[in-house]
Amino acid sequence: MRVRHTGDGLRVSDGDPRVKARAVVRRLQEFDPPVEGRTKVLGFDGGTGPRTGPDPPRSTHAGRARRRATGRDVTDQAPHTTGTDGTDADGGQQPRVHWAKHPVPDTDHHAAHITLSHPRLRNALTLTMYDQLERACEEIDADEEVRLTVVRGAGGRAFAAGTDIREFRSVTSGAHGVAYERQVGRAVDRLAGLRMPAVAVVEGAAVGAGLVLTAACDLVLCTPDAVFGAPIGRTLGNCLSPTAIARLYAGLGRARTLRALLTARLITAAEAHEAGFVTEIVAPDRLGVRIDEVSADIARCAPLTLAALKEADRRVLAAADPGHADDLYTRCYGSQDFREGVTAFLARRPAEWQGR
Repeated sequence: MRVRHTGDGLRVSDGDPRVKARAVVRRLQEFDPPVEGRTKVLGFDGGTGPRTGPDPPRSTHAGRARRRATGRDVTDQAPHTTGTDGTDADGGQQPRVHWAKHPVPDTDHHAAHITLSHPRLRNALTLTMYDQLERACEEIDADEEVRLTVVRGAGGRAFAAGTDIREFRSVTSGAHGVAYERQVGRAVDRLAGLRMPAVAVVEGAAVGAGLVLTAACDLVLCTPDAVFGAPIGRTLGNCLSPTAIARLYAGLGRARTLRALLTARLITAAEAHEAGFVTEIVAPDRLGVRIDEVSADIARCAPLTLAALKEADRRVLAAADPGHADDLYTRCYGSQDFREGVTAFLARRPAEWQGR
């Protein structure tokens, strides 16, 4: 096994998952220019309505085998598309959120699979996509055949690399920032409020809004190259909601959360698993099989019990949630620093913060 030295004094082998994590971070830098030439990772320095009509036939054995092997969205059922930009005439590159209902293997139940699809920007979410996600959750909750929801990014390269920064060009005041946070908050809260368990499947990066969506799910499966974080203190100059921070405290712990946020670092899959935020790290070639196994475990449980447990969990977390933070949003989104952060990000240069 070949061992080499990294630029920050570590000895790593080519098979070390930390090397893969670094590769993910380097790829993210295409959209997230570093302040001092590199990003450090914790753990080492350095349709508009519901589908109508009869259900289509269940998946064929061949299609099910492909899905079990890869975890990809292979099904005989066409996906539910929410929103006007769901018509995918350009081969799947148009930003959208869609969902499809899959039979859960070895059960008589179904799982809803939500896909965050904006592959060109590593599934960064547009404002329309947040609205689509909210509507998708409404549709899923209304489907009595669905026992759980799986949330995943399209393409296998990233879960979600935050919000599409181009959306922030229209945020020119604190009031606009408040409106943005409320829109995003509705979608995230609706995902967290599903009556059934939600499983996040993370490949690559779950950063910014991707991290917030992951924290809104109940279980997290990820591949070894997954990274988590919200380096907004270095990139944009905006802020996270108190609700998001409360969920991160519950999943990662206060110390890890603050270290990641206040130093603008990312957290590796291994450290997130150690903290309990990640339920299980799964090899890519077993991810589809493991999704099916976890789905079957959930689908066999009493649905009213699971719904009651989720509601109890929400009530516990609500005790630590101070609610709206419009004053914080107004201060950050209305600042010169935020406008500089957006401009610098889109120009692919480091931001020059002034504190005003």
